Amino acid sequence: ERYQAMYETDPRLPRHTVYRPRNLDQVTEPMPIVVWGNGACSANGTWFQEFLTPLAAHGVLVIANGTPNGSGTTNSDMLIDAIDWAVAENSRPGSKYQGRLDTDAIAAMGQSCGGLEAIDASRDVRVDSTVLWNSGIFSSGGLGGVDKSALQRLHAPVAWFTGGRSDIAYGNAVDDYQRVPSRVP
Repeated sequence: ERYQAMYETDPRLPRHTVYRPRNLDQVTEPMPIVVWGNGACSANGTWFQEFLTPLAAHGVLVIANGTPNGSGTTNSDMLIDAIDWAVAENSRPGSKYQGRLDTDAIAAMGQSCGGLEAIDASRDVRVDSTVLWNSGIFSSGGLGGVDKSALQRLHAPVAWFTGGRSDIAYGNAVDDYQRVPSRVP
């Protein structure tokens, strides 16, 4: 870890939790952006803080769906909202992020249902990588509003991390991987 990290909320981006290096003046390179969808499409933005805080400590701006200890559900449009907010904050005069973000390095990530949100949000041309944790689209579709056709809209590198055959998402993840267009690394 390069920096001490923290999380906070921002009134310009309701329903999200923002993870970042505590002292932005110490960060000398533009920060890549990760938008994160929680498992169960949960609106608890701190549910994965043990993973997201160390990521931010490496100089990454992470924006998770949901507020700290929040409740309710989320959707993929919230990940797009997070991208819109980060891009706007990078150019907004007076923003603590002005000129500090790498808006050409945006990853959509998520675990389980949040991974489905990330797949759907990756339709946005600004997303240049998609990373999925224990996630796969059910053949019946529906969960998170995402079906197998969303895989055809992927346009940038994508990676799956699963817990092996015992992972409930394993079979669907393998099937998803095989359905990704050959043009997509």
